Amino acid sequence: MTINTPNSDYHHSLNTKAKATLYIMKKLLIVTDFSANAKHAAEYGYLLAKQLKAGIFLCNTIIIPTEMAMAGMSVWPQGDNGVLLDDSIEELKRLKAHLEHNDHTEAIRPP
Repeated sequence: MTINTPNSDYHHSLNTKAKATLYIMKKLLIVTDFSANAKHAAEYGYLLAKQLKAGIFLCNTIIIPTEMAMAGMSVWPQGDNGVLLDDSIEELKRLKAHLEHNDHTEAIRPP
């Protein structure tokens, strides 16, 4: 069976599944590293969520350094891991405020 022909069973089931996915998607995960490119992608994701009437999860991952230094890396004291997490949370709050402040459309904002 080929998947390139519009009349094949596989092609039909693929289209049906893709359409069904659009109707059940209610949350978008927007991952950021707080760079300019990531900020632009977050703005795009925010507008996409509005069109889909979907919610948003903003996410940033942090790497907790080990106390063993590797070549070219500095040692980070284990007790200061909370600082990394707090900084990440503050940046996520700033990004959320930026997205909401720069939203000049009439549509409902994502939760």
